[in-house]
Amino acid sequence: MSKKRKKGSEPAGKPAGKKAKVGDGSAQGYRKTTNPTIPLKTWTGIMSMLRKRVGNKDAKGDKDTKNESKDLEYFSTQPCATCNGCRLKKRPREATIAGRTITALGELEMSHFLEWVDLVAENKAEFKIEGDDKLKLAKPLINNLRSRIKALCDLGLGYLTLNRPAGTLSGGESQRVRMACHMHCALTGVLYVLDEPTIGLHAQDAACIVKSLQAMRDAGNTVLVVEHDISVVRAADHVIEIGPKSGIAGGEVVFEGTVADLTSNNATPSGRMLSQTAKKHEWRVTRKAKDFLDVVGVTANNLKDVAVQFPLGCLVAVTGVSGSGKSTLVTHGLVKQHSERVVVVDQSGVGRSNRSNLATYSDAFDQIRSFFQQQTKQDKGLFSFNSAGACEQCEGSGVLAVEMMFLSSASVVCPSCAGSRYRDSVLEHRARGKSIAEVLEMTVDEA
Repeated sequence: MSKKRKKGSEPAGKPAGKKAKVGDGSAQGYRKTTNPTIPLKTWTGIMSMLRKRVGNKDAKGDKDTKNESKDLEYFSTQPCATCNGCRLKKRPREATIAGRTITALGELEMSHFLEWVDLVAENKAEFKIEGDDKLKLAKPLINNLRSRIKALCDLGLGYLTLNRPAGTLSGGESQRVRMACHMHCALTGVLYVLDEPTIGLHAQDAACIVKSLQAMRDAGNTVLVVEHDISVVRAADHVIEIGPKSGIAGGEVVFEGTVADLTSNNATPSGRMLSQTAKKHEWRVTRKAKDFLDVVGVTANNLKDVAVQFPLGCLVAVTGVSGSGKSTLVTHGLVKQHSERVVVVDQSGVGRSNRSNLATYSDAFDQIRSFFQQQTKQDKGLFSFNSAGACEQCEGSGVLAVEMMFLSSASVVCPSCAGSRYRDSVLEHRARGKSIAEVLEMTVDEA
């Protein structure tokens, strides 16, 4: 028989007006409970969840960059008040070499830093390293440093500062930085494979890439390049052209030989381009702008208070050498200032996560599963690799993460489902003679 509680009294351990913590899990946020029988719990809070999610990696060791970029919209960055953004303790901040601190050197453009390294190597009076022993120890380091920076400068990156955040580099800049690392390597007899190294680059930058590729070859290596840029093809010693068209109409070797032989071959697209017999576009009358979008005061990376008018109702090209600020102008200027009028179609991956594919991104997957439901009389969820039909071993991802000692994680095809993502029992159900996995393997034209 339970005892009646007097009005105004509270059960033991649950005082009236007890406040439950909310917010970030600290004592900063509270709410009053109105029902004393509800157990009090601490909620971690939105900020705590966001902090935990930003920078986290998935099961394969890869960052979910798409979702992370959305989370970062709720954060703002500012230089640390203690180190002023240099990220070093007081003692290393105050240390100097030839009169320069590491912070001051980090703010130099690489071309200017290379000049400073040369002056230190020559042991000029104003850049003198005191002590013969110190200079002797520094010589190998200076030579190594000079070699690395010169490789970057040779690729046209001398305008970048040493402390430039990697995330702010353009696609072309990032690719050239990676290439410079391989150029500096003293290995020979290596087969290098580069996938479109000139993509997104201006013709002037493409010329620097060609010189670097030739330097890698001259060092005793083999360089294999997958490339569309005709200037790179022209510089090759041997050309292999795949065609004649794309998709199922391609996949054949239509030419193999020297550039001279390809130039005299008008039967292939590359041959026609090299021989300059391909049809050229005629000049046409350009459209007049209906209106303009004003972009003003753009200050980011190398842009300083830039103002531009973008014409509406026209095809507008924003061009310039790699790193000149094209993407910065568009993303930090146009997109930010006129976000309500802009739809961005960039090179970021499609889908919300690495489990997405073209079917899920285009919303065709839902219709495909509905079709299988009608044909097989099975539950619709059975044909989803994210729920009931998922392979038990890989949980519908199709791959398994393998931890590598001293290296980043690697992915292997799931041995249970052979990459199909589905359990065997699901693949037994067929519609028009095909399983759900076979349908997803079809090309768009075949579907």
